[in-house]
Amino acid sequence: MKIIKQSKNINPKVSWLICSHVLDLLLYESLDSCFVQSYSDFEMIFVCNGDLSEKIAQNLLVKYANEDRLTIVTSNLKYLTHSLNLGLDLCRAELVARMDADDRCVQDRLKIQMEYMNQHPEVCVLGSYFRIIDKSGLIKEIIRLPYTDSGIRKALFWRNPICHPSVIYRKNEICKVGGYMGGLQSEDYDLWIRLAQNNLLKFAAIEEPLLLYRSMSSSDARKSKYAYAAMASAQLRLFVVTLNLKWLLGAGATIIKRLLWVRKKQMN
Repeated sequence: MKIIKQSKNINPKVSWLICSHVLDLLLYESLDSCFVQSYSDFEMIFVCNGDLSEKIAQNLLVKYANEDRLTIVTSNLKYLTHSLNLGLDLCRAELVARMDADDRCVQDRLKIQMEYMNQHPEVCVLGSYFRIIDKSGLIKEIIRLPYTDSGIRKALFWRNPICHPSVIYRKNEICKVGGYMGGLQSEDYDLWIRLAQNNLLKFAAIEEPLLLYRSMSSSDARKSKYAYAAMASAQLRLFVVTLNLKWLLGAGATIIKRLLWVRKKQMN
């Protein structure tokens, strides 16, 4: 791990946490949407990982040479889980806002989420509705997820009801449960279900789309056998720990979804 550039905002109210192993125009669009937020008291922790980490870092140094809120870190470790834990450790704010390197957020995203988190100290994880966009940025549809704590908790047994790049969360609570431990896939779902074991920690979502989510992010890679396996294993682990039958049924449902997806692929 090497810190290439260090943010000069030593006491930010919120930290962006972004990781990427790809260098393209979508990355710049994503970062630009973060830097032009109406809420400006933040730092950005950007982790460049994988084989192109040095190249990505050098390009970002040139592109954002005058941006004092940016920390750039390189790591030879591959896969998102490792980079997220590394970046999370470097975040100096108690509130951490996630973002993916090919998505965009609306200009008031941080303002809206920061106001909510300040008014609701019991909420640990706050997501939002989101718009799905294609590679060209055209809006395809709006996704409305469960927005209450009870609704999110009920949905967790069967699927992931929280859009990871839309969330802002409390760093201390995430670290208390061990950070990201979900393997190479489903790192966010694994984190949510571990947090959900503490009934004092609340989930919520803003009932408006604050994120523009690339349709490529929900491509076959997210529906791979490894993603289904990771989700099912997390559900089975919770069944063994809690003996709550819903987790076993949830794992069964995940396996069935995998089989149906394979059949659909074969028919196409």
